[in-house]
Amino acid sequence: MIKKLKIIFSSIAAIALIIFISLFLTNYIFSNLLVPNYLSLYLFFSLASIAILPTPLDVICIDLIRLNPYFIIPVFLGVFTGQNINYFFGRYFENIINPYVKKSTRRWIEKHLFKYESYAIFFGNLAPIPYTVLNFTVGLTKFKYLKWLVLTFFALSLKFVIILFVFG
Repeated sequence: MIKKLKIIFSSIAAIALIIFISLFLTNYIFSNLLVPNYLSLYLFFSLASIAILPTPLDVICIDLIRLNPYFIIPVFLGVFTGQNINYFFGRYFENIINPYVKKSTRRWIEKHLFKYESYAIFFGNLAPIPYTVLNFTVGLTKFKYLKWLVLTFFALSLKFVIILFVFG
């Protein structure tokens, strides 16, 4: 009974958070995307980086950097913030996700993640694959936050430096 209440409470909290963010920030973000400024780019990429909103962030980033190379700063900070949100969603809302993931799948993910931990996180964030899902999954496995943070920061930094020099 208590476990069901935790799941229900977590679900309500997650939905309320998503609705609050959507209602509060959507008007500001979309009213400023036609003439992008640093704050609207940061907010857009923070929200677009969340795993439940699959968007081609790298393609959007390349187009923005062609407009103004300095846009790389709010874009990077937004993506990094979004990845932190993904990690914490995975970590603290696992009660919602666990009923939908088989135990064998979860064990396989944990086994391979801890076997290749640093490489998987670094190259997963560096590659143009859906790294948002990777960071959500790493949060589900309760991987050490500080280690994840350092690996993700350096991988995303390198990724955006490459994008800046190749496309900027």
